[in-house]
Amino acid sequence: IVRSGDAIYVRVGDHDLTRKYGSPGAQTLRVATTYIHHNHNSQTLDNDIALLKLHGQAELKDGVCLVCLPARGVSHTAGKRCTVTGYGYMGE
Repeated sequence: IVRSGDAIYVRVGDHDLTRKYGSPGAQTLRVATTYIHHNHNSQTLDNDIALLKLHGQAELKDGVCLVCLPARGVSHTAGKRCTVTGYGYMGE
């Protein structure tokens, strides 16, 4: 995630951390909306997760795919398995 002024940009498909300038075919997209977990705690980092809605669409290819989200109004039961993706914090 990169901030430029008030705008936030993400790189999708950038999976090879050994390459100085990123993975071939990686795409940079502007974030339209950020949905931060309603129980996020910045002190303990509990529930440190968010969904990002992007401006436009990413091109689907190796390293870039769709995720399945539940229908509106469907709640997730505690203790059920789910999958998240991303690198998380890698350092500054």
